[in-house]
Amino acid sequence: MATTTSSMAVSGRSIGIHKGAWKLSKRRGSERKTFVQAGTNPTATEDEKKQAEVDVAKKSAFARAASVVAATGTLECAYLSVLSWENATAGVACSAGGSCASVLSSEYAKLLGLPLPVFGAVGYAAIAFMAWKWASEIQEDSTWRDFAFNASWMFAGGSLWLMILLHGIMKQDCDWCHVSALLSFTVAGLVTASIQATTRMKCARRAATFAAASALGLGVVQLGPDLLKEKTKAQAFDLPYSEAVVHEDSSERAQILASRLRDAGAKMYGAFWCGHCYEQKESFGKQALEVLPYVECYPGGFRRGFGNAENESGKKDTPPAKACVDARIDGFPTWVVGGERLEGEQTFDQLEKALDKVEKRITQ
Repeated sequence: MATTTSSMAVSGRSIGIHKGAWKLSKRRGSERKTFVQAGTNPTATEDEKKQAEVDVAKKSAFARAASVVAATGTLECAYLSVLSWENATAGVACSAGGSCASVLSSEYAKLLGLPLPVFGAVGYAAIAFMAWKWASEIQEDSTWRDFAFNASWMFAGGSLWLMILLHGIMKQDCDWCHVSALLSFTVAGLVTASIQATTRMKCARRAATFAAASALGLGVVQLGPDLLKEKTKAQAFDLPYSEAVVHEDSSERAQILASRLRDAGAKMYGAFWCGHCYEQKESFGKQALEVLPYVECYPGGFRRGFGNAENESGKKDTPPAKACVDARIDGFPTWVVGGERLEGEQTFDQLEKALDKVEKRITQ
């Protein structure tokens, strides 16, 4: 009897040394296939063992890909976070007609007093870690799998809300926002693809729940009942045109730069009520303003909340000047230098760099 028991123990140990095998187990009344790194089912055929190894490799590849994409999102959000902390979003790269600088410097780009990309960087980094851990063990009852799945779909739901906010409420365009949303949806898809097909269907409802909760929660935090009312119900006001008075004297550099901008056909589009426009003018000084190529977008005053047709008061909303409409200006100040759009207040270095490009093209 002892000999038989010893023989069975040795046999069990020899079975346990094989790798990449699988076993079927019943848990809580549902049958599921569980992959483990060691151990085997002695009744499995060689083809079944090979197929199990292929399945493990595919799932691991999807999970690792999700981790890499999430790490890319971490880098993107970290870059935008640095720009936000340094108040340098005005210089962020953006496609023609985009409003990246306006979006990234808006009140919606902050959450709980911090730049929104900070939360994005932390979230992406957490998902990258979870997905990598899940890829390292690939078994259906993995805590890391659940963490990565839930977090990735929460992130995807938040990105969906931000796209609704960007295009539905702010009515602006932002390349960096689109890239981040694409990365979050890709991560969620890859993590989902790394899950067993039969389990994947069961997780669909959970994915929808987490995504919807995230989108709704972020929307409530960003807008809030009172803020939502303020954003959707315009208050009528009538602001007469008043030319800003600049008190600073111009430096020699400012006067030279203003002349170069004029000669290059550059334009600075602004509005008399815009504080950033006034600060930009102050940076040049009163002498340089005499030659600075400035275009006022509301020379007849600024009225809002009256509608586009005259009402009982005989007033209606003021449209921007035709030059600003033709140039598709939707934020102030906006510089157009040699076809390049520079949104937000610019430093002399930034303007000189843009001019150098224009002058270089002319001399070639």
